[in-house]
Amino acid sequence: MEVIERTPPGEPDAVPDDLDREIIGELQRDGRISFEQLGAAVGLSRPAVSARVARLQRTGVIDIVAVVHPEVRGLTASAHLFVEVNADAAAAAAAIAAMPQAPFVTVTAGRHAVMAEVRVAGPAELEAVIGEIRGLPEVARLELLTGVRRLKHPHLPAAQASLPALDEADRRMLAVLERAGRASFAELGQNAGLSPAAARTRTLRMIDAGVLRVPAIVRPQALGLDVLCGFAVQLDSERRAVEEALVADPAVTFLSACLGRADLVGTLATDSLSALRLALDTVRGMPGVVAVESWLHLDVVKERYDADLPGMSLLEPGRPAAAGVQAR
Repeated sequence: MEVIERTPPGEPDAVPDDLDREIIGELQRDGRISFEQLGAAVGLSRPAVSARVARLQRTGVIDIVAVVHPEVRGLTASAHLFVEVNADAAAAAAAIAAMPQAPFVTVTAGRHAVMAEVRVAGPAELEAVIGEIRGLPEVARLELLTGVRRLKHPHLPAAQASLPALDEADRRMLAVLERAGRASFAELGQNAGLSPAAARTRTLRMIDAGVLRVPAIVRPQALGLDVLCGFAVQLDSERRAVEEALVADPAVTFLSACLGRADLVGTLATDSLSALRLALDTVRGMPGVVAVESWLHLDVVKERYDADLPGMSLLEPGRPAAAGVQAR
């Protein structure tokens, strides 16, 4: 399996041009699209588009990996934490980011210094993890919103009423795809003890069932979206119309329905502060919106939903990873 050497973001060839952005858009929709199809979509030959994708990966602009539905790991409960710190916001964020239950941690400018998302197996574990965070010496106090429905996410598969049962071969293929989203069906089959045809059938079945997505994971700044803003919305009885409008808004990259002091929590990504002001005014002006709180994300300390999180293996406890799988 190919190991990609990365060059630091910010080097000259790390800046995407217009064709790169077209390629990124196609890969965000389907990270496993063939180079022939991708080239046809953007008007390039197969070798030319292959070289551009390799450069985008090498320079860290994109990473193409599978993102698995949280419930595959038994993660059925989530919460959004608003953390006040004793002094050092970066230290508090780092302490929370060290916890495998926290896939997303950011330092913010606003009423709270740090925000985090936690995902766990159920209410009892959620209570325990929140208690552990409250006990960190860097944390002064915290508030939380309990997640009840994921409405929009840039990476995770759409929420499903139920997921199909997975066997060991399925999970071994998922473990490979989480590290190399464009691994061939031959590679997937070899690691799962299946033929390439069987690996193809199973992979497409899991994608169709919402078990996983294979998108291009993109740094927003690479697309010129330098301003990231979180927001929390209080609603009156007109909930569904607001939810649908926010999900349809391209500036809204994440949205979750919650229980607590707000009904919705989300993220806006824009290319400037003036564009952010307009986006927030749009949210405030929606019928049914009672109040909006917002904050800037100054430093995204952690955003990971993959197999490298300790304790989050897709394989059975104590079982080794599939032979031949290499991290990229």
